[in-house]
Amino acid sequence: KLLGEPRGAYLVSTKQLQDQIVNDFDLPVLKGRSNYPCLKFNALFPEVTSEVCSEVKGQDGDCPFESDCPYVVAKRIAISSPMCVLNYSLFLTEANFVGGFSNMKFLILDECDTLEDHLMSFIQVPISRRMMERLILVPPKHKTVLESWKEWIPGVEGRVTAELDAIGNPESLPPLRLKDYVRLKRFLKNLQFLEDNLNENWVLDLDEKSYSPITFKPVRIAPYASNNLWKHTERSMGMSATIMGAPAMALELGLHTWDVDFTSLPSPFAVENRKVVYWPVAS
Repeated sequence: KLLGEPRGAYLVSTKQLQDQIVNDFDLPVLKGRSNYPCLKFNALFPEVTSEVCSEVKGQDGDCPFESDCPYVVAKRIAISSPMCVLNYSLFLTEANFVGGFSNMKFLILDECDTLEDHLMSFIQVPISRRMMERLILVPPKHKTVLESWKEWIPGVEGRVTAELDAIGNPESLPPLRLKDYVRLKRFLKNLQFLEDNLNENWVLDLDEKSYSPITFKPVRIAPYASNNLWKHTERSMGMSATIMGAPAMALELGLHTWDVDFTSLPSPFAVENRKVVYWPVAS
């Protein structure tokens, strides 16, 4: 019965922490598609990865390499195991868009003080300057007014759709052109999400003096936490050495304090082995 019904997942912030857990415990690990080669373009890894399959597969049927695909094999092992190790970014993407890691029995949330940041990174919509240049896009006249951007989005969606139509069947594209197709498809999805969600409770991060992305994000992540995280698990346990105020953190993550239990444990290390040494240095 466990096949296809993962019971639990240990979520960490980085791929490096995933590797560390692999060295300490015998648990299956799944990383994002960009960490695995695409067997159709195996010789081009890591320039071209299995990430291209996420947008191309299904155009004219199943991928002929699917049964041996390194990503698919690793995912199959992770899903069929009682416990697996994922990073936050992968879990949020898989649970909300693919469904493979939804309906979990429990989640272990490592460094849960960073959970708000991970959710914000997942929800926010960046528009890169590179994509603006790629499509020759001009920002709206009133760049600091959110309503102006909302009126701007439908025209850009039409521009991206026309570009995708001009590209044609992605299965016949050379690898680097295929990567461009995948970027355009994801940009279109981001625009559609932004059009549906952009309102007065969002803010715009725009720095015209730098090449940083134009980023749209909600003021608070709490309204999005339940639908994007908590609904995917029956129970969860968060762990952190740097929780400054547990009740306040729970509220910021869309939880009621009466639905959450808090426990503080003493450090297992002797005091003499964890001294804070103050050593001023002048130059």
